[in-house]
Amino acid sequence: MEQLDSEKEQIEQLKSWLRENGMSIVLGIVLGLGGVYGWRGWQSHKIMVAENISAELSEAARHLDSDEYELAASQAEKLISENKGSLYVDMSRLLLARALVEQGKLDQAAEPLMEIVADKKSVFNVVARLRLAHIYLAQSRLDEAEQLISESVDAAYAHAFEELRGDLELVRGEHTAARTAYLNSMTLASSGTDTRFLQMKLDDLPAAE
Repeated sequence: MEQLDSEKEQIEQLKSWLRENGMSIVLGIVLGLGGVYGWRGWQSHKIMVAENISAELSEAARHLDSDEYELAASQAEKLISENKGSLYVDMSRLLLARALVEQGKLDQAAEPLMEIVADKKSVFNVVARLRLAHIYLAQSRLDEAEQLISESVDAAYAHAFEELRGDLELVRGEHTAARTAYLNSMTLASSGTDTRFLQMKLDDLPAAE
């Protein structure tokens, strides 16, 4: 009997606890589910935004391919202004820089690239360094170009940096150093890399003394 009385007491205590706390439990469950569906909604929103930005980037790229450089630049600038702090900003900056280079606006093209270069954590930092160095080379700012390519790079870009180093040495009249850099670039290039233009540069060098 004592055990039965004890169980009855426990049941009554449970009923009392549920009366006092049941609503908070239900509310917690509802809020929890709301959080789940709210998170899913937020994720869906982010996917939709990313798809819209991707479509705009693709459109800007099509303008580039169609030689519609002003339209490409305008679209890239719009993307940059509307997506501050996101990965898409640097992608848009690269696109903008290319559109400006195609128009011969080298000083303006350097600006978006410099912003990427200043951010060491950007996934596009190495690409921006290489493209900015090419602009500096075209402007005869050789020391600044060399400084950009002097830092270490991933193996995937090493051949491109060595080729640019060869271009720098060639402009300086250092044919031996240029040959060495071009040969290094040839060695570092992956099997699928088109090295025909690089080979032409090597063939055009004066014969080694």
